[in-house]
Amino acid sequence: MNGLLNGKRIVVTGAARGLGYSFAAAIAAAGAQVVMCDILADELAASGAALREQGAQVETQTIDLASPDSIRSAFEKIAAGGGIDGLVNNAALATGVGGKTMMEYDIELWDRVMQVNVRGTWLVSQAAVPLLARNPHAKIVNVASDTALWGAPRLMAYVASKRRADRDDPIDGA
Repeated sequence: MNGLLNGKRIVVTGAARGLGYSFAAAIAAAGAQVVMCDILADELAASGAALREQGAQVETQTIDLASPDSIRSAFEKIAAGGGIDGLVNNAALATGVGGKTMMEYDIELWDRVMQVNVRGTWLVSQAAVPLLARNPHAKIVNVASDTALWGAPRLMAYVASKRRADRDDPIDGA
């Protein structure tokens, strides 16, 4: 696979399926080596294998954005392979977080969404910056959602977390 991203190494979180898989596939098609990260180990392995069958250079790394230790461990393994040229912060807890009114939302669910979508994204960015610093043109892309702009009353925690993702420039001032 050859293209605009030849010779680059880019990390994509939430890459086992959905948008994350699509981002990983597009990045690989443009010639980059992709480090696919996700908590869904079996799906991640299958997705990585599917891209390898298409000729992509793929690494897979299991990661749990709710666990600082998991993030630290994952990025130690990623660092062993060298620097990175980009990070796509795509992973988010979205499934099973909607369909409730403000009064039905419980604090445990709210906290879990914030822990993964806000704190996890921040910790991943923090872990990636030393690897990105090796390349002055490195970038971090935080995937937000249009629900952060127009809201969704029964997706309160998700909307709030994605609005936060739209506000960060993790490399600025690193």
